[in-house]
Amino acid sequence: MTPGSTCPGPEVRSACNLDCGDRCLLLVSRTASGLQIRPDESDSWTNGLTCGKILRYPERLASPSRIREPQLKQADGIWRTASWEEAWTRIIPALEKALESDPASVLFLRGSGSLGRSKAHLDHVFRRLGARSTRGSLCDEAGIAALEQDWGSLDMNDPQEIDAAEAVVLWGKHPRACSTHTAAAVRRARRRGAPVIAVNPDSAAVAGLSTEVIRILPGADRFLALAVAKRLLEDDGFPQEADRLAGLREFRSLCRHWETGNLAEAAGCSEDEIELLARTYASTTRVATLVGWGLQRYLHGGENVRAIDTLCLIAGTIGREGGGLYYGLPSNRGFAPLPHAYPTPPEPLSLPRLGRELATRGAGIEFAWIAAANPVNQCPDSAAVAEGLAGVPTVVVVDAFWTDTARSASVVLPPALWLEEEDVVGSWWRKGLAAVRKATEPPAQCRTDWEITSELERRLGLEAHYPDLDSWLNASLPSECGGLDRLRRETWCELPHDPVVFRDGSAHADGRFRLLDSLSPPEPPEPPETPETPDLSGAERPLRLLSLIRREAMHSQILPENQRGWDSDDGLGLPMRMNPETARSRNLAPGDTVELEASDHRLTGRLLFDEGLVPGVVACPRDGWVQFGLGPNLLTADLTSDMGETAAFYETRVAVRAGSSEKARRSRPSSE
Repeated sequence: MTPGSTCPGPEVRSACNLDCGDRCLLLVSRTASGLQIRPDESDSWTNGLTCGKILRYPERLASPSRIREPQLKQADGIWRTASWEEAWTRIIPALEKALESDPASVLFLRGSGSLGRSKAHLDHVFRRLGARSTRGSLCDEAGIAALEQDWGSLDMNDPQEIDAAEAVVLWGKHPRACSTHTAAAVRRARRRGAPVIAVNPDSAAVAGLSTEVIRILPGADRFLALAVAKRLLEDDGFPQEADRLAGLREFRSLCRHWETGNLAEAAGCSEDEIELLARTYASTTRVATLVGWGLQRYLHGGENVRAIDTLCLIAGTIGREGGGLYYGLPSNRGFAPLPHAYPTPPEPLSLPRLGRELATRGAGIEFAWIAAANPVNQCPDSAAVAEGLAGVPTVVVVDAFWTDTARSASVVLPPALWLEEEDVVGSWWRKGLAAVRKATEPPAQCRTDWEITSELERRLGLEAHYPDLDSWLNASLPSECGGLDRLRRETWCELPHDPVVFRDGSAHADGRFRLLDSLSPPEPPEPPETPETPDLSGAERPLRLLSLIRREAMHSQILPENQRGWDSDDGLGLPMRMNPETARSRNLAPGDTVELEASDHRLTGRLLFDEGLVPGVVACPRDGWVQFGLGPNLLTADLTSDMGETAAFYETRVAVRAGSSEKARRSRPSSE
């Protein structure tokens, strides 16, 4: 059993707070071997299923690598364990000095490493101070901006409507990695005979789920979607509900401008594959289109999503049972707004370009507070982010492990983790709120996020608007939940909603949906030749880097003792996949050590052949730690999408060459 654990009963009904929209309801119990987690079968969505990430979570609580006491970096760069009083003595004067100089010199950054309404108290405190925040996204904002432009709001059918689908299109979606229950719904659809068509540059991601795979070129989704919509218009003339569509005339003109063959070439697919998708969308309005977030991590990411939602509108699948486009929901949906006025905030820093911002416009940052986030690891150009934070006199990081960001801090504060705290959490996939219950006590010197920010508030002399966590959570709940006590008894509060959205039109004032009105041409396969970058032979041309989602981890929440590359026999770092055609053109063989290079940084790994991966790319898993030589964001460029200022991770080009096994064997970093 976890040392010091004191469960309030033999079994606790709770909910997961990981950055996943499934929002599993769970039963947590104590056994002789420690905490045990099992899915709550009484919940119709969880339905007896949950992911390995949840089941393994107790390992995080008991990990020998966990930070259990505050840590202070000394003038010589050496870390030492400290008391909370010592930590506050370092933090408060530095923060007060920065606020007195200019509130804009204070930066706060809260991520999604741990979700829950209690975490938003950090925003409340720092917004009261007039501090600077960040803008843009590392995840989904390009698609959100696209759907808000076309539909008037971010919304989608209840995911249980997938069970009424007569066909499913996995457009860039890898549900087995990101949504156990969505993957289960897709499997059920396939078992009942519904076609499941996957559009993906990486067929391995959807092997076993799909009946057909269209292996598209990376970032070319807009061309395939337009080609299919063009084919539908050729067959049917005008959609049945053309009066719901704004810009149909212009869209038809756009379709006429592009030849189907040219669109197929730009997408890297065949005209037969276009016909396959067109027949599927024409056969029924019950086509569930599941759109992944990877296809908007390109320069034209927003346009990709707009093209797909336009196809769904032309096909008449929006506002239909069993149909719809599934992308996500606002994660704070359902929480009641709090009645507070804040000072006008300073211009935020761009999160996808954080390293550059800290080095230039953000150079005046004197104090930074980072919680539930690992920007050195997760943002593009990791080295620039680390360098930028090194220039900030005081950096406070709230983290339970020595992540890449924690290593860049001045002070590290150890938080309580999920299962060690009370909270309420929303979902970006389900329309409801869930109670997160405490199942065990945290280590003696770990504090909940609420306790940390409340103490910060008190030491700064700010009036406490909310005397305790329960008052904050109660104020945040909508009336439908019947109060915090009821939510804790019932665990889940389903918020009122129509399971099928947009039945009567869009959320725009005129009720009409907007259609795609332009299409950016294909990007050249690599940067044009310049005197500095002479023309290269095909075998030397840079490859597109796809740093793809891991199935086994939630972002960078990978225990140090489990980091691949250090503990393996050969220590050769990341697995790097290439199509055999691409690898052989470079005289590379399976098992070779390879080096990827971009912007004077190198990453070493072991080569794997994968015929299901589109040629011209190299794919590796994301989220490994930079300090262990496993972080691909050491190479990614800080480019952003056309909409929503989302990091365009997949636009990065890397040089690939055979590496030295000796180079790959690095010494483990010294203990912090």
